[in-house]
Amino acid sequence: DISYGMMTRNISCEDLEESIRMEFPEITWVSAQVSGTRLLVKIKENEVLSEIPQKDDSPCDIVAEKPGVITGMIVRSRTPAVQIGDQVEAGQVLVSGVLTITDDSETAVAYHYVHADAKITGMSFASLETSFPACRRIEAYTGKKKTGIVVRAFGHSFTIMLPFFHIPEPGDGKEEEPLSWKFVLEEKQARIFEDFYLPFYWGIAAGKEYQTYERPYEEEEKEELKGIINAHFMENLEEKGVQIIRNDVRIQEGNGGFTVICQAQTEESLGVERPLQPAVRQEEAP
Repeated sequence: DISYGMMTRNISCEDLEESIRMEFPEITWVSAQVSGTRLLVKIKENEVLSEIPQKDDSPCDIVAEKPGVITGMIVRSRTPAVQIGDQVEAGQVLVSGVLTITDDSETAVAYHYVHADAKITGMSFASLETSFPACRRIEAYTGKKKTGIVVRAFGHSFTIMLPFFHIPEPGDGKEEEPLSWKFVLEEKQARIFEDFYLPFYWGIAAGKEYQTYERPYEEEEKEELKGIINAHFMENLEEKGVQIIRNDVRIQEGNGGFTVICQAQTEESLGVERPLQPAVRQEEAP
């Protein structure tokens, strides 16, 4: 129940602190105080988990998240269905959560469904393709500028914009037709002393006129795009904990534009948990 413009004497810092602690359990400490016309709230969040996560023991298989060649296996529960050096496809079962019970004649008499647990790494590939049109849009400033004064108070604003003037560029023989403007506003809030802020704002707005046109990408610009996209591609892989063995990037022309193709040979975790499907779990032996 605290709003902009209310009387400071109607603010109870003690009630505010208590309500914040009740509403957000992750906040362990909160302090509120009125300083001039400002309400200052300081908080500290709990950096330790409030609850210990429960271990998931539901029946599941370990399957391949993507195609690859198995390079390492640490199986904690159940028996692996593949070996190091095997080529696997996406969705292939690597460690089964189905435990088959057999009799003396090796005939299945029952099935138990358990939680398969394993860390499986493999050699795989990652790729990214980003396409661009043949031409890029360029913004060219014409030299025309506008400067104005902006005043804002109580949710309303008033702007006084001075007429534009033209700064001729070298070799500029004619004035271009205006198309669009870009404005930058530097705004300040009125205040008395250090903490007594008033609900009045003023600032200077500076605008430049620009025109847009299209031209083909230059080779240097294509190379720059290739480097930026490949850097982001590599960064995303590293953030996922992927070890990059080899990286290739190239530009392919065609289809009225060009495409930046990034490829990487990686070594990464291939195994992910997949809950056992009901159809599988119903395959009980008679």
